[in-house]
Amino acid sequence: MYIAGIHLSHNQAVEALAASALAIHWARHLSSVTKALKIASQTAGPILSKPSTPFRRFVSGKAFMAATLGPPLALIGTVAYNGFVQPEWMQEWSLPDWCFDNFKQKAGVRTLGAVFLFLTAGRITSSTIAHLGSQISSIGVREKPELVTAGPYASVRHPMYSSVFISQLCASVMFWSYIPLVSLLVTTPITAFKIANEERLIQESPLLGPEYAEYKGRVQYRLIPYIW
Repeated sequence: MYIAGIHLSHNQAVEALAASALAIHWARHLSSVTKALKIASQTAGPILSKPSTPFRRFVSGKAFMAATLGPPLALIGTVAYNGFVQPEWMQEWSLPDWCFDNFKQKAGVRTLGAVFLFLTAGRITSSTIAHLGSQISSIGVREKPELVTAGPYASVRHPMYSSVFISQLCASVMFWSYIPLVSLLVTTPITAFKIANEERLIQESPLLGPEYAEYKGRVQYRLIPYIW
């Protein structure tokens, strides 16, 4: 099989598809968020309310970014650097193959994982950014705050983080690996800490606090409807 003039085996092609799909997803995600943040600063003003301690700022900022971007970048970089073949140590973390009769079935499921990534995590990210508009921020309350409750925010209070979790689940299928699932053991507590910080800042805002308390009573789930 040839892709962009490069000969790849069928197995390499599947790995290339997984790495490319994950790279495209995160490139779009970061590009969209970066553009939205610039517009938000111009229209809704700077972020006035931020986490109160250096530790909270670190976990909600750099630690969250590392936990979110580290696993996908590691997967993409490792597979690409190894010629679109999973190295031996990575293969030891592969999901079981007992449910497949042949390579094509497994390749088909892994391809569906990539499709599902764009149809779910990608669309949730786009919808979240569109509905947040000028209120998007890394963490904190802007100078001209407004509470967003429509779109994906009508189902969960933090849909952007829902898309992060979905992307890691999809990556597990795309690379047929336990590694993205293990990374959730790090991502989950850091995300929970960041959510608690965000909600504390909003509740302490004299403009948003009362309205947010009512919103929390109406939308009880943070990331996953009926679960969390």
